[in-house]
Amino acid sequence: MESVPDMNYRTDDRPCARGEVLLRGPSIMKGYYREPGMTAEVVDGDGWFHTGDIGRFNGNGTLSIIDRKKNMFKMAQGEYISSERLEGIFLRCSLVGQIFVYGNSYKDQILAIVVPDPLSLIPHCTKAGVPDVVPFRTEGWKEGFATLCRRPDVREAVLAEIKEMAKENGLKGFEVPKALYLEGHVNDLNQGFNVENDLLTPTFKLKRPALQAKYQGAIDDLYEQLEGR
Repeated sequence: MESVPDMNYRTDDRPCARGEVLLRGPSIMKGYYREPGMTAEVVDGDGWFHTGDIGRFNGNGTLSIIDRKKNMFKMAQGEYISSERLEGIFLRCSLVGQIFVYGNSYKDQILAIVVPDPLSLIPHCTKAGVPDVVPFRTEGWKEGFATLCRRPDVREAVLAEIKEMAKENGLKGFEVPKALYLEGHVNDLNQGFNVENDLLTPTFKLKRPALQAKYQGAIDDLYEQLEGR
């Protein structure tokens, strides 16, 4: 295990040591085939394979995986963001079905692309008195759902729930999205990000470069709006 100071994980943490999990042994790969550059990124000079997983040694001697070192980015003011960690927290929001957290080293605020959960959002809007709500799984509900996702008041409701979840989990201000875009086009599994549109891997992981490419226009618009305030 190796300390990751940028994420505040250290092997001398108490009561449990935390850090990046390293592996070495006869069953661990020596490197990527004919890819010395990629090998150098994950296998150090002593033969340790850097997994990118953040682990914690528990009091009973077991190891728990608690975070990922990869999928981090540095913000303009120097703070590091673990997008996967934040996404895991925000997915606990009832209105959030899928989420992609975005930021870069040129900005001091993060954004989110959110696919709301129709099962929660549609009843929420009905209760809130939003006009012309089409009930879930009735004729035209997908078009109605997409229309809801374009409403500023609906977007603010989702953002408010995300902010409340951030507060409950003790997140710092820079870890909270300042604006978001709602994706209202979903498949029959209520997914806006899916394997078919090449935004998820076959194991249902986010394809971050593909997501950024698809939503770059929305991301640029959101940053312009924030900077214009």
